[in-house]
Amino acid sequence: MAEDHTKQHTVPSCYLANFGINGNESRKSTIFYYNILSKKTGTSNLEKFPVDNNFYDVPELGEYKKIIEHGFAKIEKEYTQLLKRLIDVLNIRIYRKNIIKNLLTREEKQKLAACFAIQMIRTKKHRDWHKYIYSQIVKGFPWHKFSEYGKKDFQRLHNKELLSFDTANFYANIFEDWSWVLLVNDTDIPFITSDNPVIAINHGNAVHYSAISDDLTYFVPISPKYAVEIYPKNSKVKEFLVFNRLKERDVLGYNYNIIANCSLMVYSNRNFDWLEEMRKNDKT
Repeated sequence: MAEDHTKQHTVPSCYLANFGINGNESRKSTIFYYNILSKKTGTSNLEKFPVDNNFYDVPELGEYKKIIEHGFAKIEKEYTQLLKRLIDVLNIRIYRKNIIKNLLTREEKQKLAACFAIQMIRTKKHRDWHKYIYSQIVKGFPWHKFSEYGKKDFQRLHNKELLSFDTANFYANIFEDWSWVLLVNDTDIPFITSDNPVIAINHGNAVHYSAISDDLTYFVPISPKYAVEIYPKNSKVKEFLVFNRLKERDVLGYNYNIIANCSLMVYSNRNFDWLEEMRKNDKT
């Protein structure tokens, strides 16, 4: 019997499996989860997260309403292989002046940049951005009567954006053009991930509205041990530089950015006792 694809993952299992408690066991992987609102934590099979029923459905397309979900399934097959190759090469650690030779071909970087870009805009967090923009427009023009938008309207807007690929292409071009730094985490605190795993980090003091600001980087944890941070081209950071001198405070900083940018859930290969301890310390 064919799958009905009702339960749709906004973060693919092939990515989350890298954060499995026992390593990557594909769809059998178990992960720790933490709900930032309820503070509930525990372990579960990764297939349960993050899932939303019919999230990408386009009802107007009739029998083809699952076109986005089916398209993502094809992309994820290649995403799985690209992530595996990147992690395998990092595990081997063929360094030359802290630069890995033949880390990725130009085509592989291009494809992985596209996967990161698609991941960035396929989440619930990104759909909520449409809600935010709508609310700001309504607030800014109180004298105008706008049509009321509900859940189905925001789903339509978001899925139209996904089908056009305009936003995905925009971010993919940025990621491909900028310089990638490979972060190696040898501390006792793992990189964590979330239901919104590709994030922008503001290293300046100002609030930014441009995706290409000089003091922005893009951060993608790809496993508890490795992450990619993407730097502006004019930052003079060398392509595929490997930085393996992270301290615990550095990892905590990245993890807090992941938490701050998630919708609801964060995930890890280890329990979140360290997070609760840090929260207690922050209050004292």
